[in-house]
Amino acid sequence: MTRQRAGMLLSIPLAAVLICGCRSTAKLTATSDSTDPEAVPTGTGDPVTEAQEDYEPSVRVSMAYPTGTKSSSVVLLEKVTPRITEIGRPFDYLIEVTNLTPLNLASVTVTDQLSPQFEVTAAAPSLESHDSEKLQWSLGNLEASEKKIIKVTGIAKETGSVVGYTAVTYDNARLYSSVKAVKPVLELTVSAPVETLACDEIPIEYTVTNVGTGKASGVTLRSQLPEDLRSTDLQSSLVFEGESLEPGQSHVFQTTVKAFVSGKYTVKAVAHVGVGNLDDEALAATGEITTRVLMPIVNLTCEAPSEQYLGRSIVYKLTVENSGSGLARDTVLENPLPAGTELVESSHDGKLVGDKVVWELGDLAATESRAVTLTLHASTPGPILNGAVVRSGCDQDATVSCKTVMKGIPSILLDVTDVSDPTEVGENETYIITVTNHGTASGTGIRVNCEMEDNMEYVSSSGPTSSWVEGEDVSFAPLEKLDPGEDSRWHLVVKATRKGDARFTVKVQSDQLNRPILETEASLFFD
Repeated sequence: MTRQRAGMLLSIPLAAVLICGCRSTAKLTATSDSTDPEAVPTGTGDPVTEAQEDYEPSVRVSMAYPTGTKSSSVVLLEKVTPRITEIGRPFDYLIEVTNLTPLNLASVTVTDQLSPQFEVTAAAPSLESHDSEKLQWSLGNLEASEKKIIKVTGIAKETGSVVGYTAVTYDNARLYSSVKAVKPVLELTVSAPVETLACDEIPIEYTVTNVGTGKASGVTLRSQLPEDLRSTDLQSSLVFEGESLEPGQSHVFQTTVKAFVSGKYTVKAVAHVGVGNLDDEALAATGEITTRVLMPIVNLTCEAPSEQYLGRSIVYKLTVENSGSGLARDTVLENPLPAGTELVESSHDGKLVGDKVVWELGDLAATESRAVTLTLHASTPGPILNGAVVRSGCDQDATVSCKTVMKGIPSILLDVTDVSDPTEVGENETYIITVTNHGTASGTGIRVNCEMEDNMEYVSSSGPTSSWVEGEDVSFAPLEKLDPGEDSRWHLVVKATRKGDARFTVKVQSDQLNRPILETEASLFFD
């Protein structure tokens, strides 16, 4: 921009005389480059300094620029000087600059062109430049209606007119207008839980803030979900649009997503001002958040004897383990009672609820395990299949089963009695052989063998199985089965052939016995 300067020039002649012991009066006529009446000098009657007290009052000359009238001009330049002074005696003169407008005048400069007959001794304010011919002051800005006064002190070196010319310049008045340039600037933050379980929905918040200076119209947010992460309606691309934000205003977009497998997921998003500005990075903001999805995995194992005898309890050890990476919440273990069993006891506050034992294990941390025991009593032989199930808050179930075969044992009791003891020689003696199963399982292949002494003679035998005689031994064919609580009887009749203390020995063998059962009955034969 080219700076235009405006200015005006004002001149005043001053008479300098040599005073020789008398007082004289000089009339001063002021001249100006303006013919306007307002520029004609007028005497104020006010002395400038004490040095002029013996002479005529001072003279004030003014000029309004650029029109010559104050009402339509920009600046008023005035100069006040004494009418007469003595050679060598200091005197003062004033230069007054007044802004006639309601606007600011910039770069106001006053220049005073000096007469060769005048020597400057002081000036206020300080001079910007000074030589023997010219004084210059840079007054800077002149506010609306402001006046600034310059004071110059000096002496006249010769008699005659001391003529000085004063000029003022300034920058033309400027009209300023401004248009505020604004710009919306978006800031995006994405928040989600640092860790969560795969069975939980994951809340995500996208916070878009306008940190710029202009309105963000039609804010659009887009978020692409990573693989295995989907919204509740199974979408992988999310779009939110239509919000407008004033400077400093924020809006929160919310959604929930679900993970299909455990792992780390990074959710990224970008917010734009308007749909048409998707490629304008200056009007876009990006954000992302990483969340770790944990997966609890509950496992259940069962330990129990593969076989147990009837009458003895079965102890089951059930172990629940969380082998996953997340917390297994609200873990519950249930064990229905197998048919034919009854509860003896359960550890760790297991409670019988209906026909099942329930343990409320609570929360299991990753890699944590809990073990409980269950003691049952079975009343019948055969396989007992015990099954249990564990459930956690992530809808994960684990089942287990273990089998124990309940075995009974045949407990064979042998009883041999003689009917007519003592027995006379020549008479018959009957031995009753009773085999009873007091056990919990059937005895099979039960074989009875009798041994007679030499004073006995076989007469006859009877029972559930046939018999045969070999010398002094009588054997019965095997009894196929003898169930628990049952008994079988065999009868053997012998003749007493000689007096004496006789012994009748019976041996019983079965498929379940490794050694025979022996029973000896003593009989007295007499004559």
